[in-house]
Amino acid sequence: MSRSENPEVRVSLVRPITEEQFKGNDLPARSKLYGLAPCRLGTLWSESLTSYLNRLAWHHHVPPLHLAAQEIFPHLTQGYSRQQLSVFSWSTAMSVNGNGSLAREWASILEELTKCPNLHFLTLQCWVGDLPPYKLLREKPAWCPACYAEWKEQGMPIYEPLLWIFPTVTICMKHLCKLVEYCPGCQRRQPFIRFQTALDQCPRCKTWLGSPAPASVSLSSEAIEWERWVIHALEELRSAMVSSVLPPWEQFFTNLSKICEERGEQSRLAELAGLARGQLATWLRRSCTPTLQSLLEFCYVCNVTPLQVLLGDLDPLRRIIAEGKPYRPPRARRPVRQGDCEGCPG
Repeated sequence: MSRSENPEVRVSLVRPITEEQFKGNDLPARSKLYGLAPCRLGTLWSESLTSYLNRLAWHHHVPPLHLAAQEIFPHLTQGYSRQQLSVFSWSTAMSVNGNGSLAREWASILEELTKCPNLHFLTLQCWVGDLPPYKLLREKPAWCPACYAEWKEQGMPIYEPLLWIFPTVTICMKHLCKLVEYCPGCQRRQPFIRFQTALDQCPRCKTWLGSPAPASVSLSSEAIEWERWVIHALEELRSAMVSSVLPPWEQFFTNLSKICEERGEQSRLAELAGLARGQLATWLRRSCTPTLQSLLEFCYVCNVTPLQVLLGDLDPLRRIIAEGKPYRPPRARRPVRQGDCEGCPG
């Protein structure tokens, strides 16, 4: 008798699994969208949320904006009309990567749709906390052509690191080249949420945005030192935010006030840090909100990181006041210009 004709064997092969056998099993919930793993999660090179959405749409073979309109917009607190949807990717999409309510909503919705529980780490809410959003984000993407070329050659996913969303970051420290903001073919800027094309292709002229040998730009040692320090300071904030609960950014200015009251040297500290007359006073009075760029420049000159000031480690500030000279020369001595601070007059 053959194996297939043996009744015992046949019964053992098709024996049904009863409902009781499933009890106690921890079966994962089924996701509506593909549970795509984010690129470089938990590192300085972590992917941005808009980049993740673009790659997710590619895996579903639909345009990213179409995927957002069908699966995300219906769940948002603020509704969007069809006309508003057509311009969303240009006007508002940068905020999806930020630290405000829109970023929190998008991350939460995508976490539910994909069953990936860590997508909130792809926004700045887990990097800079409640830092005021004024000029915190680039209005349009920037990228390193050499990174795109390298990832393509190695067969790695093409994505946009969240680090590139900071307007203060202008250099790729891996390839020592400037980040690019314009397509080399049509000289147009790119949207954060694409229409049809991949992240390394211009949606208008289809030009590839990568290059194994980007245009050579002369970088001074001072520019490289500044950029390296900025990335270190930002990475320090990211690591601290992930591993512990940090005080609100209001504490940064409270601690600055403390050192000025303690030493009675508010104007002296402002002068040493290269700030315009009265600029530090407006920060401490909260009459204007400094940009991240301004805060980083202040800390750079004083040889203190934003995290140190936030946590109350003020010894570097005490030291430069006592010595009467900054650790580094101020990057620029100029009057406050419109746009340096939110709330400052032009």
